[in-house]
Amino acid sequence: MESLELMENEEFLESYKKAKEEIKNREFVDWDDL
Repeated sequence: MESLELMENEEFLESYKKAKEEIKNREFVDWDDL
């Protein structure tokens, strides 16, 4: 159970980091549009 939870946690953190990066990229694009 614990290892499974860790795996899910890692997957969640990875997708969370990717989402954060995407948001950063979008913000930069918005600044470029201005």
